[in-house]
Amino acid sequence: MGLLKDVLKIILWIAVFLGILVAVGRFTIWEPGEAPDNAMAPNIWKGDKFIILTRGTVERGSVVYCHHPVYNGQVVIGRVVGLPGDTLEIIDGQLKINGDDVFSEWDKNPMTVLDRESSINVITARFRKGSQNINGRDFNIMMAEGGTPPQLAQTEVKSGYFLLGDNRSLAFGASDSRNYGEVHPSLCMGRVFIIWKASKGWGDADLSLRIFKPIL
Repeated sequence: MGLLKDVLKIILWIAVFLGILVAVGRFTIWEPGEAPDNAMAPNIWKGDKFIILTRGTVERGSVVYCHHPVYNGQVVIGRVVGLPGDTLEIIDGQLKINGDDVFSEWDKNPMTVLDRESSINVITARFRKGSQNINGRDFNIMMAEGGTPPQLAQTEVKSGYFLLGDNRSLAFGASDSRNYGEVHPSLCMGRVFIIWKASKGWGDADLSLRIFKPIL
């Protein structure tokens, strides 16, 4: 019994210590967040919950969580593709940063996604799924199959971050800096680090594919 009590005490102290670490970290190095829309699909879907790192450097390719630059009380999520002084352009879906094409590859087979924003629960949408690399970060992107490819007239970033969704067609009511403009760094709470709870019904059928998925 004495040994069991000692073991339980150790476990209790470890639990208390971990609780203190989590509580302190909550106010110093991390914050919880939730995706407000599907701008970052197929990597982050609406309703996914994640951890935001509030310390560290934001670079091209970072995924950031920010207060909305136009509407108070709302938040936005997006991938930083432009920093102050950068020139951006999208021609027929091809992203250019400072005149250079961003490397992109597209899968041959389309992906089908249940459209939860529709009033008809069974409606699906078809997308091309691809991959891109920005600043050494490899990540997935998607674009609606058919229709007009995404476009962006040549744009110079002034003093903020230009956020682009990995959902390049902005399907399901998503938005990014093509809608609300650049986001000043002071509005950003931090970089999205890892998904800890995946929402149901949008992306991967196996939710375990997104739970504890690090965001690059």
